[in-house]
Amino acid sequence: MTENTDANPSIWSVPAFLPALQPELTDDAIADVETRLGIVLPAALIAVLREQNGGYLRRTLPDSGNRMIWGIGPRAQSLGDNYWWTLLDEPQAWYPADGWLPEQPRRLVPFDSDGHWYLCLDYRSGDEPCITCFDLDDQAEQPIAANMTAYLAMLRAQDDTKLAVVTGLSLDDCAARFDDMFSRPSQAREPDDLYGYPFFRWFLEDGWIQLEPNRVRRGFVSRHDEATYQALKDLLPGTALRFPQHPDVTLIVHCDNHRATTAAHAALAGAGFDVRRLKTSKEDG
Repeated sequence: MTENTDANPSIWSVPAFLPALQPELTDDAIADVETRLGIVLPAALIAVLREQNGGYLRRTLPDSGNRMIWGIGPRAQSLGDNYWWTLLDEPQAWYPADGWLPEQPRRLVPFDSDGHWYLCLDYRSGDEPCITCFDLDDQAEQPIAANMTAYLAMLRAQDDTKLAVVTGLSLDDCAARFDDMFSRPSQAREPDDLYGYPFFRWFLEDGWIQLEPNRVRRGFVSRHDEATYQALKDLLPGTALRFPQHPDVTLIVHCDNHRATTAAHAALAGAGFDVRRLKTSKEDG
């Protein structure tokens, strides 16, 4: 079977985590945020938010903790909730890193963070923002990209430890085949609401491998908070492919590392499975 290629232009992860998804983007919502923040949002950012109004990314910034682009709307996190402005407007608020703030914080608009670092639209040099990362622990800033278009072009899908399987077997039936093939049972099947789809995992000599479906629900929410679950569970009905550019692929084998990927590929091919590597992050463009 020939090597796989990744022609999927979308940056968004499937399934979408519904608590991170804002309502459908409107011109009024854009105008409200721009007026309140005193900026004009980049056209490239608006374009991806019209496709999906915030959430987790399939394509991320290599060698970073980048996982999201915040949308515009009422749910946390939102582009309208400017962290830096909160610190300036609320003197009683806790200041991280001994009170350190970047220069001209009102010209910064965060769009992703883990609480220790912030990726920001940086308007300090003009109306067309560059992209800058601010590390609160190190009290330092690092330029990332000249503009949002360049930033989006830097994002890569980290698929180099995934294998694609074309099979008529169901997830459960394939897992039973894997039990026999690896001469050990999988861990218990994980529930659908952990990542939005069920999966099985095996711990092998070279690392773990995980069997996952390609077709999944379009959106998911954990049942940990029943009120949130009931409010959001029907927000994105139906199913979608995680890798829509490969409609023939039924199952995905996600591996712990490159050695596990190589070993699993050889084992699956030797057992007669129709299997191929997904395109690596270095080749993905």
